[in-house]
Amino acid sequence: MFIAETKLDDSFSDALFHTSGYQMWRKNRSTHGGGLMAFLRSDIPGNRKPQHEPNQVETIAVEVNLNCKRWLIMGVYKPPSTPDMTMLNTITHHLDIVTTRYDNTMIIGDMNTDMSTPKQPNVLSGLCDIFDMNSLITDPTCYTKNSEPTTIDVILTNKPTLCHNNLNFNCGLSDCHNLIGTQIKGNIPSSKVQK
Repeated sequence: MFIAETKLDDSFSDALFHTSGYQMWRKNRSTHGGGLMAFLRSDIPGNRKPQHEPNQVETIAVEVNLNCKRWLIMGVYKPPSTPDMTMLNTITHHLDIVTTRYDNTMIIGDMNTDMSTPKQPNVLSGLCDIFDMNSLITDPTCYTKNSEPTTIDVILTNKPTLCHNNLNFNCGLSDCHNLIGTQIKGNIPSSKVQK
């Protein structure tokens, strides 16, 4: 699970967010919003991969192993002030490297770039074309006053057939964003109980 725009800095201890049965990683921002947090169930083999976290776009990269398949899942937050081309160039550069090491990749997060206008080319559509990715979220995810709904919260993957139960709903926790999610198909080895 990735949470964007946590608005946390180093004055908040990790202990405040500790959740039993989960690993937790943070990427704080010192001022003006932003920030990311990631949680992974402790029984799912995985770890953070900071070498796949570009500085120009807020990212937490996590390697997850399911059914002998390695995934690199990148939680991303692109601040509205970051130009779309900066995001495209940064993520393209990192995916060029990542896709040589991982057969299964996913990008999930608040990109602040609308994917709901397919007739108008945008950087996320270009990214999908370059890396043969699909957007799992197709309906609007962000509803602001005096504006048309937009699809700025996305889940992009090169393995859409390995994902199911895609979610996009208003959970009441955000001022304007829906909660989005998907499940990756796979089994987690059960731990053997010793007698």
